[in-house]
Amino acid sequence: MIISLIQRREVGDKIVVSPGAVRMEYEKSKDAYTSTEKVKLRMIVLRKDARAKPEIKRAQAESVRKLAFEGSDYAQLANDFSEDVRREQGGDWGWVAYDELRDELAKAVSETGSGEISDVIELDDAFYILKVEGRRDPVARLLRDVSEQIELELRKQEYNRLYSEWMERLHERSYVRIRQ
Repeated sequence: MIISLIQRREVGDKIVVSPGAVRMEYEKSKDAYTSTEKVKLRMIVLRKDARAKPEIKRAQAESVRKLAFEGSDYAQLANDFSEDVRREQGGDWGWVAYDELRDELAKAVSETGSGEISDVIELDDAFYILKVEGRRDPVARLLRDVSEQIELELRKQEYNRLYSEWMERLHERSYVRIRQ
């Protein structure tokens, strides 16, 4: 208890974070407070397995893609054919950032326009058919929305700095002998 009081007096009570410091940190690290581009994505996945030859799975994937391209309900196709955990949700993956996807899928998504269906994508484990339903551009969060978060982080940094200085001063004033 006494140590906590001394620690608060020597460190905690000396922490001051000005609004100007918060603003400077926000401007310096604006990218950290900007959301990444996201896509609304649906996916049909046909897994490769030992029971079916890859050529047969590819033909099935091409057939499903053709149905989707011709206007069949994508969600129903996903429910009927996909072998993915989200099949019952119509293959809906929601809003996804590019860095959440495998590189090959992210590349395909970037080449597919909104409302369009990708070509069949073959990866080691499966065939994928993607539908991009929408795109969200990156959005910078406003200073007023992140100022508390920034202030808290600056307070932690200042606490650590002051605590280290205090420990250094105590160490310089103290004699410590280690017996071996």
